[in-house]
Amino acid sequence: MRFNKISIFYLLMAGSILLTGCSTKGEKEEPEAATETQDKDGNLALSKEQLANIEISKAKMVNDEQEVVLNGKVTFSDDLVTKVFPLVSGNVIKVNVHLGDVVRRGEVLATLQSGDVSDLQNQYDAAMANLKIAEKNLDIAKELYKTNVYSEKDVLSAQNDFKKASTGVNNLRQRLSIYGASSSTDARSAVVAPVNGYVIEKNVTDNMEIRPDASTDLFTIGSLDRVWIVADVYEKDIALIHIGEQVRIKVVAYPDKEFTGVITKTANIIDPETKVLKVRIELDNKEKLLLPEMFARIKVRITSKNKVIRVPNDAVVFLNNKNYVMIKRTDNKYERRDITVVRTMGDTALITGNVKDGELL
Repeated sequence: MRFNKISIFYLLMAGSILLTGCSTKGEKEEPEAATETQDKDGNLALSKEQLANIEISKAKMVNDEQEVVLNGKVTFSDDLVTKVFPLVSGNVIKVNVHLGDVVRRGEVLATLQSGDVSDLQNQYDAAMANLKIAEKNLDIAKELYKTNVYSEKDVLSAQNDFKKASTGVNNLRQRLSIYGASSSTDARSAVVAPVNGYVIEKNVTDNMEIRPDASTDLFTIGSLDRVWIVADVYEKDIALIHIGEQVRIKVVAYPDKEFTGVITKTANIIDPETKVLKVRIELDNKEKLLLPEMFARIKVRITSKNKVIRVPNDAVVFLNNKNYVMIKRTDNKYERRDITVVRTMGDTALITGNVKDGELL
């Protein structure tokens, strides 16, 4: 049975006062007739008007559960972060993107002027010249073979020379493509984005010299299709957190939206500075709503094998340092039952006591 807790309080207290009665100026008065509102055991008999203002719910036996609340921060998934390194040495003549820019696969991030590329382009030009000569020699060999001047062996030799020249050109063309260069003699190399994503790190500027032994990446690109949340677990809650647990997530930017993720990794040591255990939560982010550095509040619901009764939170009445619920016995009569509140979770209370599964309240 659910109605305003204050109303229940006054019903219970009023019944107690009426049953006790009162006296005035030392004269003993006859006790007033007990009303049907409450008997000596605290049970209620409600009027039609009162019945019209109550809401009936059902007690349900469930596994005991509790909720652990964690704080965390959104970050890129390491699985979707790509480092872009220079493939050739040279001078950076133009950087086309800035930190935070959205880039597409194949987009030119920067252009270099490279002696390595210049040498390769010159080799390509020489290889193309050899290919043309080999092609011309093959055509001549085929014509002379028709007039019996060349033998079949001579034709096969010319074919092999043409094949080698063609393979050499294709190899150089592929190398130029890998270096982001064309077959022209401009000595330029384009650094292109290998994946779609955001520029999350930039270590290059215009006119910067790239050394042959460079070991630092020029750009780092991260995708937001799937993100991680790194959350803090305090020592008292560590035993409750397990890999594979589904969690519910909220961020300040979208207070009315709830995200769902899964715990995929827990650290093996406690952070010596913060005294917390770091856990990793993964979740899809196709709508790109979650951005790195956003603060996240994570709720982990832990279920045990212990059985409890679940009732609406507002069905529980606290009176005289005890908790009660009112169980429906007939259409208008309700019985008061003492209960113990195990915990509350939002608008739900988990209780133990003399309440059975399916009873109405």
